[in-house]
Amino acid sequence: MQEGILKPDDPGIEWIEPETDARLTEGMFVAQVCGRSMEPGIPDRSYCLFRPVDLPSSPDRVVLVRHAGVMDPESGGQFTVKRYREEVGADGGKVVVLHPENAEFVAIVISAVDGGGVRVIGEVLAVLGRAAVAFGTGS
Repeated sequence: MQEGILKPDDPGIEWIEPETDARLTEGMFVAQVCGRSMEPGIPDRSYCLFRPVDLPSSPDRVVLVRHAGVMDPESGGQFTVKRYREEVGADGGKVVVLHPENAEFVAIVISAVDGGGVRVIGEVLAVLGRAAVAFGTGS
C-alpha cells in the first residue's frame, strides 16, 4: 500500500544523484515508477526525474498525481503516473482523466464529486532507467 509523500528530512528518504543531462533545480525529485501502464515510455520500476507543478504544462505531459478516494487499478494505491487531462463529463461537469500509455490499461476517470482529492505532484522531465541513479546519504 502506498503511503503519504515523504519530506526531505524524513529518515526514510534515500538521497540519490540522477545521471542526466537535465539541468537540476531546487525542488526536483526522483521517484521510482512501478507498474506497466506507462510502457513503453516508462518501463516498470524505472526511476523518473520530476519537477513540482500544480498542473501539467501541457495536456501531453506525464505527471505524478495523488488521487485520494480513487484507487489505481494496477497498484491499488493513491499515486499514479499518467497523462492528465481535464474534460467535460456526460453530465456537463468537469472530470479529470488520467490516461495510460499502455493500451492494456484503461484511463482513470475522476468526476467533480471525486475530483476534489486530485493533486498533481510533479511533471516527468526525464526517464532515468532502472539503475540510472547513484545512491548516497542525506545531508
